[in-house]
Amino acid sequence: MSDMKEMSEDILYNLFRSLEIDLMEIAFIDRDEGFLEESHMHNWLDISFVMKGALCYEINKTAHTVNEGEVVVVSPGKLHKETRLQEDFEVLFVCICFKKDGKSVDITENIQIPEVINVTNLKGIYEIFDCILQEVTYRDPGYLLKIKAQVLNLLVSICRNESLVTFSREDAFLFQ
Repeated sequence: MSDMKEMSEDILYNLFRSLEIDLMEIAFIDRDEGFLEESHMHNWLDISFVMKGALCYEINKTAHTVNEGEVVVVSPGKLHKETRLQEDFEVLFVCICFKKDGKSVDITENIQIPEVINVTNLKGIYEIFDCILQEVTYRDPGYLLKIKAQVLNLLVSICRNESLVTFSREDAFLFQ
C-alpha cells in the first residue's frame, strides 16, 4: 500500500471515528416553490444531486453549470446560490452538520472535495441518493439512522475516488 493511500485511510478513520452527524435538511425540489435563487450561506455541508435538468450554482462568485448526474458540494460558510437553467428539473439537497466534541467541524477543510463532481464513475452513487430519497419519502421505522448511514456511504464513495479527493500531510493529525 502506498504511503499516500495509508495516510488517506488514517485521515478518514480519525476524522469519522468520533464525528457526530446532524441532518439539517433533506429536500427534493422539482419546481420553483421552495427553490431559493438568491445568495445565501449556512454553517452546514450542502450536497446537492441534480437528478434531472440543469442548474447554475454560483459559489463564492464562481459560476458552475451543473447537469443531470452531477453532484455539487458547498462547504459551510461559502456564499452560494442556485438558479435553474431549465423549466424541468429535479434536485436532491442533503444538508449535514458534522460535530466533534459538540463543536461544528467543516470536514472540507481536511478533505479537499471539488465543488462539482460528475458521478458517472462513482460506484453506487445513484443508489445512495435514491435510498436517501426513498427513506425521506416513506419514513419507515429507523429511517433517520438509514439516512445517516447513506450519508456516510456517500462520503466514502466520494473519498474513494482518489482522483477527486486530496489530503495534506498536516491533515493526518488533526482529528486524533
